[in-house]
Amino acid sequence: MRNDQQSQNTDGIPTFEPWLGVAAGALVPAALGLFLPAAFLIPLIVATVGLFAASGVMWWRQSRRQEADR
Repeated sequence: MRNDQQSQNTDGIPTFEPWLGVAAGALVPAALGLFLPAAFLIPLIVATVGLFAASGVMWWRQSRRQEADR
């Protein structure tokens, strides 16, 4: 992040983090697993775990990038 962008983000207003959107999206296949037949259970679990893992990687990369910008 550039210095002018950092100064804009220091006003205390929460911002949308893309990794949070992906983590929240992981709840969709988990919820669908409650209503769909058992044949769909394994693929939905895989999708849920995959989305949570992807959000974790996104969060990790974002935190490393912020540390590098300091």
